[in-house]
Parts: sequence; structure tokens; C-alpha cells
Amino acid sequence: LFSMVKGGEFNQKYGNKLMRARVIMQGIALALFALAVMAGKS
Repeated sequence: LFSMVKGGEFNQKYGNKLMRARVIMQGIALALFALAVMAGKS
């Protein structure tokens, strides 16, 4: 978060990778949450 606020060179270098990693992590978290809900229902 702080790196985005700071911006500049660091953000240009790592911005896309950080965004992609965040999206992937959110996807994994959602998948795990869905699995937990499914497991709880059965």
C-alpha cells in the first residue's frame, strides 16, 4: 500500500506484479472460502 502511495520508480517497476499477485491471492482466498463453505454444508 505504501509503495503505491510513494509511487515513482518503485511503483513503475513493481506495480503490475503487485497487482497481479494481489488478484491471485484474492482468488485463492475466495476458492478456499468456497471450499470451507461447501465442506461445512455437507
